[in-house]
Amino acid sequence: MSHQSVIERLSELRQKYIEQPSQNDSHFVDSPQMTKMKKKLIALEKERCYLKMAQKDCKAVDQKIADLKESFAEKHEGG
Repeated sequence: MSHQSVIERLSELRQKYIEQPSQNDSHFVDSPQMTKMKKKLIALEKERCYLKMAQKDCKAVDQKIADLKESFAEKHEGG
């Protein structure tokens, strides 16, 4: 994964999670907690990309991402 592809991936993630929220989470748009979760997800994806570039194991980061997505799903169902 090249440096340019990491930058492109991060740009896609920002658009997906921060700038253009999906219809499914529209009732969370103004929630500071939701914004915090999205920013954390972007940071984890960034870390994952850099680990892949360095050809290092990214299982721990993948697990953190899965846990964050599970937490989001729980909050989304409860909200």
